Amino acid sequence: MNREKSTALRRPLDTDLEAYAIQFMSVIKHFLQTLNERSIVADIFSIPKTPLQVIKFSILPYPGRESVIQTVPAEDLVTVLKSIAEQLPPQLADRVFTRRNARIYNGEYLYIIKPAQLRYWSRSAGLNDADTVLAEHLRNR
Repeated sequence: MNREKSTALRRPLDTDLEAYAIQFMSVIKHFLQTLNERSIVADIFSIPKTPLQVIKFSILPYPGRESVIQTVPAEDLVTVLKSIAEQLPPQLADRVFTRRNARIYNGEYLYIIKPAQLRYWSRSAGLNDADTVLAEHLRNR
């Protein structure tokens, strides 16, 4: 049996996170365009050597603005993320674990916090997360 780590478990690169953000924003942007009053931008927090990764999406009151993605150093989040990570993986049964993802809504900001593994930050994950966010938004209206 090959005991090497799967590429899905490796830490996502900046390009992977940018591709995730582009996919996420492509779904949300169409929704915002129908309202014709807002646009979306993303901040990818660069947090090396932590078990979690964070992307912040901001809804801005600038219709027609091009979606922007930037990487932001965030050394001050390291302690907070390590603390959150320790609380996230509860064991359900012998050899059965869960990995939780967090979506934190704060006004016009959405923080997505997930394990720093590529499988959680793929382009298809970006599409799924955007669908989930829109469903939650419509359900809460």
